[in-house]
Amino acid sequence: MNMSMVGNIIYAGLTDVGKQRSNNEDTWVCRHIWDENTIIAAVIDGVGGYEGGEVAAQIAAKELVAYLEKYPNGERAQLLKEAIVYANNRIFEERSKNQRMSDMGCVITSVLIEQDKSLVHMAHVGDTRLYEYQAGCLIKRSHDQSPIGRYEEMGLLNEKEAMEHPMRNIIERDLGRKLLDNATEDYIETATFSLNENSSWLLCSDGLTDMLIASQIMQILADNERPDEQARSLIDAANDAGGKDNITVVILYVPECEKQLVSQKDETIEQGEEPDQRNIPAQESQTGDQAEKGKYCFHYLLYIVCFVAGWIAHSFYVEIEDAEKDTNLSSPAAQETTAPLPLYQSSCIESDSVRQKIEDDSTNVQRRPRHNTSEFE
Repeated sequence: MNMSMVGNIIYAGLTDVGKQRSNNEDTWVCRHIWDENTIIAAVIDGVGGYEGGEVAAQIAAKELVAYLEKYPNGERAQLLKEAIVYANNRIFEERSKNQRMSDMGCVITSVLIEQDKSLVHMAHVGDTRLYEYQAGCLIKRSHDQSPIGRYEEMGLLNEKEAMEHPMRNIIERDLGRKLLDNATEDYIETATFSLNENSSWLLCSDGLTDMLIASQIMQILADNERPDEQARSLIDAANDAGGKDNITVVILYVPECEKQLVSQKDETIEQGEEPDQRNIPAQESQTGDQAEKGKYCFHYLLYIVCFVAGWIAHSFYVEIEDAEKDTNLSSPAAQETTAPLPLYQSSCIESDSVRQKIEDDSTNVQRRPRHNTSEFE
């Protein structure tokens, strides 16, 4: 069994006859419809006898896809419901023509996935099921249209009791029982859910859920990452538990965007194509580092230039002062001075007096203690 990909979704489907049946009345569908952004998937379980159930399941699978291909325009959830109605009526017509197949019918759980809008539209009749698995939680999205299934959902029966109940296989609705029209709202269960990243959608027949409880299904999904491995493990577990009926599963996995990009990159390398060596985020980081370094160098050079200019100006000023001093000393007035004042003496004296005043004043001032820096951390 191989996995396939439609758009960003990876899926796998598998059906098995089980351990106690001689023919397989189940079938499944999973493929793109209209474009790569839209997927139609369904699990169909035939009812009504050895040959009739298998025929009804095949009719439903064929007509479901045929209707959607013929009518691509319209609201997607409504189109899926109309496709189920169309398949129902085709089965009803066939059973009316052939007395040998007058009891044939099937149950179905189908989804129409719009990847660009992140939506999952469901149309469901019978006791096949739809589950969503995400973040370690398994959520049952469909409702069994059977008395035992309803009692289980109401909490009157636990999973084990429902699985072992003698009325477990009695269903209240199936395709082909009566003619339907598109305005029939209650016969077909419909719902729309959000399509989330890193989630899996499991469609299955009762051959799986009659053998495994929800916690067992959830554990198998958690232990296996790939949809094909999950599908095979689920069917093997159901057969190990007895395999009383045909078993069919379809699993659609919605990866995270980052994982999907990595997967596509690995696939490109495996195909021998030269991977793109450019790393845009790294380039942006390197560019930022270079700009920061350039800014630092500019400031450093500016500091050196200012320092050199100041040193030159200071040297020029000292030379002028020395020249003036030499001129004054050589003059007759300067020679009459017995003790020339040292350079900057007046400023030093002034500074000492000011410093002494500050120290005297400080003794009369109450000092404020420093803030503890920890108070502001």
